[in-house]
Amino acid sequence: MEQQRSIKGIFAQTNHLMLLLALIPLAFSVVLYTRQIYHYQRTLNNIEEAKRITSTVDQQVLEEMWDLVFGMTTVTTYEQSNAVNQLGQDIQHIKENISNPREISALNVAINILGTIDSYNQEILSNIAAGNSVDKNEAIMTEVDALTKLLSDRLTEFVKVEIDMASERNQDLVRSLIALTVIECGLMIVIIWFVRRNRAKIDQQITQPMHRLVTMTEELAGGNLQYRLREEPPETSELAQLTTSLNNMADDLNELLEENALKQYHLAQSEVRVLQAQITPHFIYNSLDAIVSLIEQGDYPKAS
Repeated sequence: MEQQRSIKGIFAQTNHLMLLLALIPLAFSVVLYTRQIYHYQRTLNNIEEAKRITSTVDQQVLEEMWDLVFGMTTVTTYEQSNAVNQLGQDIQHIKENISNPREISALNVAINILGTIDSYNQEILSNIAAGNSVDKNEAIMTEVDALTKLLSDRLTEFVKVEIDMASERNQDLVRSLIALTVIECGLMIVIIWFVRRNRAKIDQQITQPMHRLVTMTEELAGGNLQYRLREEPPETSELAQLTTSLNNMADDLNELLEENALKQYHLAQSEVRVLQAQITPHFIYNSLDAIVSLIEQGDYPKAS
């Protein structure tokens, strides 16, 4: 026989299982969507950062380097702050936020081009420090101009890769939504099955035993003192204890009634014996008195 459990325990177990079934899809969806949103937001940030870098390449790199070549900016000022150095830091920051090989490959090309531009930048600084002619630096700037356009194209290509990645992640999100919907439907089926099973279990463990107890109390109240619950005790401890108590109460009530009936019988027998003890002397006295009266009247045959 299964171990008896309390009614409170049965409902507590039911509530815990229902809560667990409700929390599983919630936790799954939170983890899934948080991860997808994080990756999607990171991709958008990379796109915005790459666009800003592209704009800097198109607008500032050549302008600052030409200013340096023509002496409009001092070497000290240029070395303290220039777009090429800042671009290296920005591109490295983007690289820290990517992990896909396609993204890394596209960004590595841009990093290599920027490295080449920086080497030309250092060459220009060396020429200026050595007092070389502007013509030599102008020739270098021709190469830098081509490289900046190539860098801009590579950054644009990186943006396209990021857009493709965002599109793929969006498709993954849609597939995840479909999978989550399927899982939710499966859980609903499980919940419906569990509710039906739990209803049957509660009916077996609580409702039916209580109905039998109500039937017993009605039988006892109607005078059927021989009625007992002979079935196997209910699985719930409270109802099992109540069943045992009612059976014991009915047995005790029967014993009390039998003892009371026996006492009433003995009491009636005692009263009869007392009456007999009282009647017998009077009967004898009356009989003798009648005989004496008949003798006095001379009616001897009757007296005999």
